[in-house]
Amino acid sequence: MTIYRLNMSNSLLRLLIKPIFCFALALLVSVIQPSATVIDAQDATEQPSQIPRFDAVHDIAWSPDGTQVAVGQGSYVCDYEDFSKHAVQILDAATGQVVSQLVLHACTVTSLDWNHDGSQLITIGGTDGFGVVWNMATGKPISVSRSYSMPGRLADLWSPDETRVASIAEGTQEALIWNPANGQAMFTFDTEGFYFPYAIAWSPDGTHLVTANGYGNVVTWNVTSGESVEQLSGHTGIVSAVIWNANNQIITGGWDDTIRIWDADTGTPQKVLVGHTGNINDLKLNSEGNRLASASDDGTVRIWDVTNGQQIQVIEDDDRIYTVDWSPDGSKLAYGGLGGEVHVIDVPQYPQQNTTVAPVSPMSNSPIPDGTEEPR
Repeated sequence: MTIYRLNMSNSLLRLLIKPIFCFALALLVSVIQPSATVIDAQDATEQPSQIPRFDAVHDIAWSPDGTQVAVGQGSYVCDYEDFSKHAVQILDAATGQVVSQLVLHACTVTSLDWNHDGSQLITIGGTDGFGVVWNMATGKPISVSRSYSMPGRLADLWSPDETRVASIAEGTQEALIWNPANGQAMFTFDTEGFYFPYAIAWSPDGTHLVTANGYGNVVTWNVTSGESVEQLSGHTGIVSAVIWNANNQIITGGWDDTIRIWDADTGTPQKVLVGHTGNINDLKLNSEGNRLASASDDGTVRIWDVTNGQQIQVIEDDDRIYTVDWSPDGSKLAYGGLGGEVHVIDVPQYPQQNTTVAPVSPMSNSPIPDGTEEPR
């Protein structure tokens, strides 16, 4: 197994406060309760000291060919004099070494998204409001989308056909669609009072978007008309992650510590996945779409079976985890967070039972237990 850790300096704690009041809702869906045994990860040796130190890890994106991991990092304090402090780091996925840096953002890099062949990468500079499309062969920007009306920009995502990019920003009620070739706005639509959007995703056919916000609202939108289609109600706090999968399901994760799976056509809830004990910050599907990884402030990454909602595995860490991503072949996970460390860890393809993996050490050549060991 490849496990590496990049040590990064401490950053400011997140200033957002989890909503105080959460109201109990009667659930007309299946609630999946996890049950996990605890298994220790094996000891590992330290990564060589020449690995540079960065800041907290806010987003991770694995390149489509599996050879590189892009890392969005930086403190919550913008620096307009030294842009290198918030440079996107491109790591060798096998060694963890930095192979290149993308320097343009003055503020925390909050979102990364590769195109299908890995030739281009979109990065978002949070408070600086920049969305940048990079040529990964040259390391130079292709286009820059600058929206002065979208401070706290949180996410930009390629459309399925890669002719458009969708953006949302905390503190606005707008969604922006722009042209990645020149950075120009193509369409802006008002999200009708659904303030403080936190997450956005395209439908598989590119005709709709789904947004999630700070008040627990999840809404689907017609991209052509800008009209809302369905509102998905169930979360009782900030919804910070959303996916629209190939089976026309919408998967959401929020600060009510739950993951919810919905029918995208009707807005009907199908499953509630329970197990996390802290804010859920990120959700990622593997390439086959049958495994879901979730990252949380409770210091765990959890792996779920999307079909039945069962928890498969728990990976424990000592700090809040902000982001997670699968390798293209689904054999590894990369994750990071407040502790400022990037972990790449092997994941069994077909775990035989629920397992909990203790905090990983920096380097190891041993696989994570697959659930066959005796529980501690």
